[in-house]
Amino acid sequence: IYYQSKIDSTRLVSGRTSTVITPDLGSVRGYVLGFGFLLGEESFPQNLIRKILKSNYCVIYITDHIPSKPLIHPNLIYIVSGWEWLVHTCFLDYQIFSGVFSSGKSSRKLATRFLKITPYKCILLETYKDLEKLNPPIIKDQKKDRYSLLVDTVTLADGRGLGDLLMLTVLFRYLVKQWEIDIYVRPESTPLFQYNPHIHQIISGKSTDVIKPDFLKYDWHFILSTNLEDYVHTPRNRQCRLYSMCELFHIDKTKIKDWTPVLVLNEQEKKFTTQFQSLRRPFLVMDMISAGSDKRCYPRDRQLSIIKDLNQHFTIFLTGIQHWDLPELSNVVNLTGSLSLRQFFAVVANADMILSSDTALYWVGLAFKKPGIVLFTSIQPDWRITPYSDLIYPITANLKCQPCWDRQRVQDIKSWEICLRALNSQGFPPCSLVEPSYISKRVKQFSIMKGVL
Repeated sequence: IYYQSKIDSTRLVSGRTSTVITPDLGSVRGYVLGFGFLLGEESFPQNLIRKILKSNYCVIYITDHIPSKPLIHPNLIYIVSGWEWLVHTCFLDYQIFSGVFSSGKSSRKLATRFLKITPYKCILLETYKDLEKLNPPIIKDQKKDRYSLLVDTVTLADGRGLGDLLMLTVLFRYLVKQWEIDIYVRPESTPLFQYNPHIHQIISGKSTDVIKPDFLKYDWHFILSTNLEDYVHTPRNRQCRLYSMCELFHIDKTKIKDWTPVLVLNEQEKKFTTQFQSLRRPFLVMDMISAGSDKRCYPRDRQLSIIKDLNQHFTIFLTGIQHWDLPELSNVVNLTGSLSLRQFFAVVANADMILSSDTALYWVGLAFKKPGIVLFTSIQPDWRITPYSDLIYPITANLKCQPCWDRQRVQDIKSWEICLRALNSQGFPPCSLVEPSYISKRVKQFSIMKGVL
């Protein structure tokens, strides 16, 4: 689905969803449906669509491709679909449409079939004069104070990283004013949303499940999918990911006053860290091994050098899914492979600072307003942490080719992985080229700046 960007009115924003959010009646007179399949560029019915828009109707135009120079208007929504005989039957409520038009012979068949299945008198628009015959739509429900929203992170993606899910909680704080929010996530991610006051229901499942949520009961079924990962074809994503999410959810980012992710601990979870209260402060939580991608991992031997330097100044808590069989060191608490997700949150909440690769740890730290150092690989830091410049100090490898926009320049995934590793003879991604002594120095300097040391 493509619609006009609220940030830049000269371009379209795309998103995968099964629900089209249209302008409310009152701001438009009604809704008109258009079909345009198997057309050349010259056949795009721009003049007709302009006339309909000028008459203050919202146009939903179903096509198999977006024109190279599309018409862009706040009341024009494009739905890109493959050529299917049944595409005209995919609406929950046919009665909202006052008129239908088509471009080309194949599309005319779809428009004719649509007229036959609608129980309401919908007008076939063949000339401009037909606009005078349009009837107001029949809307089943009156305007509500709050609408139902399902944020689906499973369909077409089978889950998202914890960092992306925590970003969503920032937007939920704003959306809850108008929407009753349910979230559909994989079972292992459900602890992330426990006790969140902005979420009505957590629905757990996998893409392979036979029984799925009742998508049709929601006013808006939003599929997050892989909408955020295409940097090559989607200019919207070449900015802070949270800002890209705002566009997908039709949110003006200037309206968001608090960018803190939401994580809520219960009283029992808060007591989990009392076992560490006799240890020397400050506490540094460290995890430089990404569970989602090895290209974000910092080598273990180099991490050990950092630990041996920093444990003179901090009590270091090592976390992460993979167990690390580390030799016993003073002022080091090795919790790798031993914590539940909720226990991990409690450990971070009790910390004074974090040291992380580009992984979930620093997003959990942000939820508890913990300052930290983050080591980035291929993504430029401002595409992740723009609202958090006061809390996060980013480090990247000093390479002329960085950042590489995450496959923006190397579109073939295998070539891209080879490219990352070719920069380092040890076979690790470029972040491993950052010297441990440099990272340790920045941790100490930033901790002094933030009043931790």
